[in-house]
Parts: sequence; C-alpha cells; structure tokens
Amino acid sequence: MTTKWLKEHGFPFHHLEMEKFVAHVYIDDRAINGCNWKRIMKEIKNPVLPGRLARAKGRV
Repeated sequence: MTTKWLKEHGFPFHHLEMEKFVAHVYIDDRAINGCNWKRIMKEIKNPVLPGRLARAKGRV
C-alpha cells in the first residue's frame, strides 16, 4: 500500500523500511509529549543516552 501511494504521488525512493531500526536517538514528529527542544538537545548530547538515561525516564 505504501509503495503504491509513493509511486502514485511521484515520490522517488530506493528502499522502504517499515520497522524501527537501531539508532541512538529517534525524533518522532508525531510524538505528543510537550516537547522542549532545548532539553532534548541537551539530552541528545549526553553520552549515556539512550541506554540508562532513556530507560530511567521511561522513554524506552
């Protein structure tokens, strides 16, 4: 369904990945969490993210 929609609307693509892949940080444009970008950027720079810090804050 996604491949068909992309082709019908003229979006070029090489590969579709439908599952989350391993990454240190995800930025989700649909997350509803009262986003504070200054806090998020500070946490992204924190060397213990995503492991212990993310789990301790309930983000994993």
